Amino acid sequence: MNDLNNVTPFKRLKEKKPLFDPRDPKAQVSLVYGLSIASFAIMLFGNQFVDWIGMGLGVAALVVSASKRDEGVFWARSHFEFALRTLIIGAVGWLLVSLVGLIIGLIPFLGPAVLFIAKAVILVWVAVRCGFGYLKAADTKVIENPVTWLI
Repeated sequence: MNDLNNVTPFKRLKEKKPLFDPRDPKAQVSLVYGLSIASFAIMLFGNQFVDWIGMGLGVAALVVSASKRDEGVFWARSHFEFALRTLIIGAVGWLLVSLVGLIIGLIPFLGPAVLFIAKAVILVWVAVRCGFGYLKAADTKVIENPVTWLI
């Protein structure tokens, strides 16, 4: 008890930070990356009815990243651009694989397996990009080239 101003024998409680602060750029970027991975994973492993939830999560990530990419701190803007491009490229790839899958899916045994593997490759690509972006965001570092197809 070295503090002379504290006359109570108890320690003063420190204010706890909330688990998710929507104004924090790190939390916003983490949310977008998490929603992106979750949307593609739900669409890969879900059925027709659950796919709508995955698409909704993807749209939510798209809306957040598109609305935040021109505002906020410099490093976060590059992450929102990176996440937006990841979502769009992944969605276009998913759509093309699904359209080709309508024809290939008619082949017994081979068609559904090829379709699943192609969609799993897209999920892995999205997960690697989002994981890379999340690690950079955790250190508040800028993504050097957010418009690339690779990392």
